[in-house]
Order: sequence, then structure tokens, then C-alpha cells
Amino acid sequence: MAILDQLRHKVETQAAAIEVSLRTGDEAGLIAFLRKEVESLFTHLETYGPEVRERIEAYRAAIDPQLGSVGTKRRGFEQSVAMLNEAISVYLDAEERAAQDTCPHYFERQRTDGVDYSMYAGPSLLEDGAFTPLHLKNLRLWQIMIGCGMAVQAERIKPRLPEPLEITSLILVQHAPLAISFRFDEKRFDVDGAYNARYEILKKRIDKAVVKGSTERVTQPGKIAIVYSQASEAAEYRDYIAYLQAEGYLLDEVETLDLEDLQGVSGLRALRVTVNFANARTEPPHPRSRPRPAPTSPPPASPSTRVAFFSDPPGRRRTLHALTLPSPPPGARDRTPSPSLEGEGRVRCRRIRE
Repeated sequence: MAILDQLRHKVETQAAAIEVSLRTGDEAGLIAFLRKEVESLFTHLETYGPEVRERIEAYRAAIDPQLGSVGTKRRGFEQSVAMLNEAISVYLDAEERAAQDTCPHYFERQRTDGVDYSMYAGPSLLEDGAFTPLHLKNLRLWQIMIGCGMAVQAERIKPRLPEPLEITSLILVQHAPLAISFRFDEKRFDVDGAYNARYEILKKRIDKAVVKGSTERVTQPGKIAIVYSQASEAAEYRDYIAYLQAEGYLLDEVETLDLEDLQGVSGLRALRVTVNFANARTEPPHPRSRPRPAPTSPPPASPSTRVAFFSDPPGRRRTLHALTLPSPPPGARDRTPSPSLEGEGRVRCRRIRE
């Protein structure tokens, strides 16, 4: 029948189009096409003989009962992302707990199609205020080591992934102090003020940045991209990179890149280094924990709220400082001192083209 030849041509055209790219809405459109124009013909096509009937049964058997469509690759992709996220999260949480003993800080981690984390550290977050530039530098160095460790963890589980995936790593350096406040309604800290909100906007856009004059993403598999805006930040991180190269964490090559302007953001640059998988090291050395001062008085008995403050180290972490504040009226918003934000880290999954 000529109409079946026309339908076959339509199916082949749709299949060829999604081989090139998959746009927003393509998946829903393809599923609707299959159900309306293809699957509705199965009852009639089964009368064409046992060979056609067997192929129809194979198609029905391959359909995901939850999605109502064939999604073998999709299931494999989701399982691979989940496995990578779990391995990276477990490793990151264990190392972060060890880092808390060296310098308390506030740490925030989120899991989506990757692992995002933030960190605040500084004297305003510590009860004794004993936070020095040495603690900040140690956290910055620690974050690059952790980036290497996460890359190694992902490399180790790669052979077990249902779908081959690579991870990319990004560190955003933000040394300028930020004002944050504690939202009692949401029980969380948030950046305070329109100017400081610029950092949150930058965090969400930076992993889409490309190298100036090209379409190459700044994040690449097997590499760590360190995005900065000040020359002094680059000089400091070059010292850390040189040390980690000598220790075998990183290979010798260091790329200095200019990035294309983002919406509302310009003048960003990046250092990009390659993880040394041949010398796989996943446990950064942790200096001896600093002593904690003994409490001088018992906690107040009046109604209060326990709040943590932070200051800045690199990545998405914050130095933890606990304060006891009087509980405000319902719906009130408490203003906190202005700690320093040091940066954010990000790990994303990317499909490998075969």
C-alpha cells in the first residue's frame, strides 16, 4: 500500500532528524506521532503474517510500562547519572566532614543532573572568630584536590555505567564578601540584596560559558575549569596548581582562557587543568584539627534560634559559625553579618558520542 510507504518515509525522516539533535518538545511530539499514526495500525498490520506479528510483539515488549514508550537508552542514561551522582556525593560528603575538622564552614550540596556545592567561610561564622587567610587558602587548595578526587571516582565506575558518560568540573572563584541573611520561613541562608544576587545569577550561567572566539565549552571531560575575574585570583590559583602538579594530582599543562560574555556578565577568564588519572589520588591530606574553645557559659534558656554563619573558601562551602539569636515574630526576616563567599563547585554529566 502506498500509504504505508509514505508512513515509512515519515518514520525514517523523524529518526534521521533526532540523530542530529533533540530539541525541546521533540520527545513529546515523537511519542504522540507513534501512538496516533503507528501504534494505531498494529491491529491491522498483524494480519500481514507471523513475521510482522513477531516484530510488533517485540516492540510492545520493549515499551517501558511507566513511560508508555520505548526508552532503553533513556533508562540507561538516568541510571548512569544516578550512579555517578551517588559515587560523587558519597565521596564529597566524607571529605567535607574531614574538612570541617580543619576549619568549620557552611556547606550546601544539591543533586540534579550533576552535583553542585557551595561553601562559605570566615570569622563572622565562627564563635571564636579564629579564621585566618591560611584557613581560606587551605580550603581553596582542598577544593582543587577534591575536584581531582571526584574525577577519579567517576573514572573508576565508568566501566559499570549502562550508558557511557563523562563528568566535567567547574570552580567559580568569588572572593568579594557577600551579605547573606537567614530566612526563618525557609530555614535556610540566602544572598541578601540585588547586588549580591548577581553572584547567584552567575552561578547558574557559568557552566554554559564558552571559550572566546569558539564554540568550545569551558568545561571539558577530565579537566577542571577554574573561572575567575581578578588577576590576583589567577596568581594565587597558579601556586596551588604548581603544587598539585608536583604532587601528581594534575598534569603539567595549564590553559589560560578568555570566556565569551554572558548575559549581564563580562570579563571572565579561566584556568583549565587536566587531572592525572595515571596517579590516581582521591584522599587529600587533612591538617590536624584546630582545638575548639571550651564553652564559657551555658546556652540561654529563653526561646531562640540556632543559626550558622559562613565565610569564604573556594567551591560551594561556607565556614560554619553558630550563633544563638532571639526568635523573631512569625514571618520576620533576620539580617546577619556579611560573610565572604569564596566560590562554588559544579560537576556535570555529559553523554559520550559513539
